[in-house]
Amino acid sequence: MKEKSAKEGFSQPVLAKYPTDASCPVRWITANLDSAALAHRLGQWLQTGTNSSHHASHLLQLATVDTTGGPQLRTVVLRGAEPAAHWLRFHTDLRSPKYEEIRKQPRVALLGYDPNPRLQVRIDAVAAIHHKDPLARLAWERTPASSRASYASRRAPGEPVKDGTFAPPVTDADEVGFAHFVVVHCAIEVIDLLELDNEGHRRGTLVRTQGDWFWQPVTP
Repeated sequence: MKEKSAKEGFSQPVLAKYPTDASCPVRWITANLDSAALAHRLGQWLQTGTNSSHHASHLLQLATVDTTGGPQLRTVVLRGAEPAAHWLRFHTDLRSPKYEEIRKQPRVALLGYDPNPRLQVRIDAVAAIHHKDPLARLAWERTPASSRASYASRRAPGEPVKDGTFAPPVTDADEVGFAHFVVVHCAIEVIDLLELDNEGHRRGTLVRTQGDWFWQPVTP
């Protein structure tokens, strides 16, 4: 008998019955939200982080696989997201180690945590690199001058500072900066949500199959 794939196991949305009375904290995982609505709510959560540096989703943890096969983890700034939670974007430097890591292994994971509803968001995605193309140019034009300056640095990210001094930002080398500027577009495939609650944690997984989201509650 042929075994079912992981995604086939999520063919039907199953909604758990959790309490929704006013005494409960913010409910993300609730019985009155279907799969698409829950994904849309998460998409709005991500979008808010692109506009507010104070929002919990503004900074996400990105996990990649390095050239030795080991794990690497760092913080990235969320620069774009889509209302239906189908994708998100961040920027990086062409000379950064994570560029080469993503180029060789585009499967990545991202992690966010919102302390207000005590919600952990884990995302599995496939990353695509945009460099010197229309999407990268548009993102570059929308990037503040202060942020552009870092991409024009003569030193690559992670390069040892031999003389013990940090070079001042370059403000007059716009095209040099653009040559190093990369947009990483992450197509989201799986979202794992964990809502912490003293009365009982709740967890579930959203899986995107052929453009549609399917929701499955799982044991925390």
